Amino acid sequence: MTMFLANLLLAMVWAALTGVFSLRNMATGFVIAYLVLYAASPVMKPTLYFQRLRRLPVFALYFAWLVIVANVKVARTVLSPGMKLQPGIIAVPLSVEKDSLVVLLANLVTLTPGTLSMEISRDRRTLYVHALDASDPDAVRRDIKITLEQKIQELLS
Repeated sequence: MTMFLANLLLAMVWAALTGVFSLRNMATGFVIAYLVLYAASPVMKPTLYFQRLRRLPVFALYFAWLVIVANVKVARTVLSPGMKLQPGIIAVPLSVEKDSLVVLLANLVTLTPGTLSMEISRDRRTLYVHALDASDPDAVRRDIKITLEQKIQELLS
């Protein structure tokens, strides 16, 4: 987290030096600051920050692919004659422990067509998901745990 804050601070310094506080200029400053910090990383204490940030675009592409596949499945289900939908609410046990990861998982589930995060249990160990097709609840649980939860843990843990 310290490296991220240093990156943000350097991005703000960049914006102050250029005199432009736009989103585009801040993003440019963030990238330049990242490159500066990366170049200085052999001198500093080892950190996972650079590894995590490199994995982020891969995860973004992976999630975009999941959304495309889910869109096709939902479209095929909705447009097929004699729709055989069995919507339902499924309890998905969680293995992520940080609150931020639980919230991220819930948001990614909601962004995926055909599923909607409804509630997180008080102990933050169960996510309740409404699925458009809950005919096989175990398959829905498995999909969420393998395609999203494990990938989030790999990315941020």
